[in-house]
Amino acid sequence: MSEIERDPQHFPVVHGRLHRMLLQRFPYGVYFKLYVRSISVAGVIHGHRHPDVWLQRAAP
Repeated sequence: MSEIERDPQHFPVVHGRLHRMLLQRFPYGVYFKLYVRSISVAGVIHGHRHPDVWLQRAAP
């Protein structure tokens, strides 16, 4: 999480305003949105889950 806090723009946008950071040691992705004063984590999803899982969580 400190990597996201340090440089959130470094991670790719995967849908709308939703960014994804892939974890090194485990097949998980951290999905998050950037706001002016905060970062909101939408979820930590296993890499083999269907993309609809994180898309549902990313809804406004």
